[in-house]
Amino acid sequence: MTVKRRIYWGWVAVTVGLYAALVGWAGPRFSEMAGGLQPFDLRVGGYEVSGALEFLAALDTDAAAFYLNIWYPLDMVFLSFITVAMAVGLFWLYRHWQPLARFSVAAVPIAYGAFDVLENNAVAGMVKDGAETLIAQTVEFSSLMTQLKFVFFFLSVLLIAAGLISAWQNRRNTA
Repeated sequence: MTVKRRIYWGWVAVTVGLYAALVGWAGPRFSEMAGGLQPFDLRVGGYEVSGALEFLAALDTDAAAFYLNIWYPLDMVFLSFITVAMAVGLFWLYRHWQPLARFSVAAVPIAYGAFDVLENNAVAGMVKDGAETLIAQTVEFSSLMTQLKFVFFFLSVLLIAAGLISAWQNRRNTA
């Protein structure tokens, strides 16, 4: 295995570890602190103002501090790692394509990462400010970023699956 591949798979391993920390520890703890409500970041279909108000009202100062000091930084690191892992993986999987097409495919997870950063920052602002000062436009923006994040994440996964299937078929045909 080449050094580049070792670095890449090490990066993927760290990404998996960060994901495990988010969903295995931070996510359940934060959800419990929010009275069992699902965090904004995990609502694939987005959310309405009423749902945001309910969630924010359920957060006490400890829950808000946990989100801002634990969940948010951990999620920002995770999204950085997974964005790079998917973009580099797609760039390698589609190495037989023309450069512009390869960059276009690799741009899909980068868009995911951008939408996730925008979502995280909007949610952090809502958590910091609390339910009392919630602005409908902030919820609408944050919800849209959540939905776009998931669209581009799932597109990235589909492109990875298609690339892996294509690579597998090419190996079978040349063997």
